[in-house]
Amino acid sequence: MRHLICFCALIGLGVLAHSQEDNIWGLDTCNVLNYIPDTTNLDDVYVRYVNRSGRVDIEYGNANVSKTLPSWCSFECTDKYIPSIPTMEWKNEEFVGLTMGCGTYCFATILAPLRAEDTAQIADGYLIDTNQTLFMNLYWDTVTFKPMMEVMNYHTGKRLEIKLKSKVFWGAILEERLDYSPPHSDGFLFREKILTLYLDTDKKKYQSIEFDLTEL
Repeated sequence: MRHLICFCALIGLGVLAHSQEDNIWGLDTCNVLNYIPDTTNLDDVYVRYVNRSGRVDIEYGNANVSKTLPSWCSFECTDKYIPSIPTMEWKNEEFVGLTMGCGTYCFATILAPLRAEDTAQIADGYLIDTNQTLFMNLYWDTVTFKPMMEVMNYHTGKRLEIKLKSKVFWGAILEERLDYSPPHSDGFLFREKILTLYLDTDKKKYQSIEFDLTEL
């Protein structure tokens, strides 16, 4: 999917070797740490950036758990594009959400688990509900070439795929069909299990489509 491809381009893949010596602050040897806080906090959760021989690892945790994200979440000390660096934006009982991006429709979210036995994963698309860790993704099916919407509940692991109408959703970037004007500046609204997408049309009044996500 497009956002996952963007994620791979942002931070790269593969396992890199690290030195035994850590420089937590790294201001003299790791240029990127001069432009971001070494540690950020959100309520009881912290995220810390640790320079290990020219590559920055991400540590995080709270009173109950202390973890380091996998090497595919790390980034180089020479990185200059700050928005591409994973940054803590939200949290719930299950995850810490770290987001990064390289443009309007190029972004990704790392779900850092707050349970010791769980592993980090990539959430594709838009966060529509923080409490349930619900994400929505609009994409073109590569087999049927039809516009699709996928909604994933990362708490339960349940996934819902919905076919969209081609006469409403068209063009290379389906998100461009959404209306981002107030009072729905995200282009959607999720309330009481109903997801509403607001469409950008030629009409003066915006058009909307509702989807029942009760089964998630």
